[in-house]
Amino acid sequence: MKAWFMVILYSVLCGNLLVLFSWDPSILTRYIFSLGAILAGIHFFRKFEAKRLRISFIGLAIFSYFFFTVVFVIVGYIPIF
Repeated sequence: MKAWFMVILYSVLCGNLLVLFSWDPSILTRYIFSLGAILAGIHFFRKFEAKRLRISFIGLAIFSYFFFTVVFVIVGYIPIF
């Protein structure tokens, strides 16, 4: 149970960092976000060695990237006064 919670936590973290990487126009912060995603992925792969957990991590990270991209686009079109 704890391993699956960590898979979800790391994949959401990496997905969010990749969304921030793709949306931020500044070059320096893009490197910081991409470095954070790479380091989180390396830390996850060192901690968990099961193939099932690693495949789930990659799949959930890709899913969370697309999900949060859609959420940011939808929130961006809502007029906030």
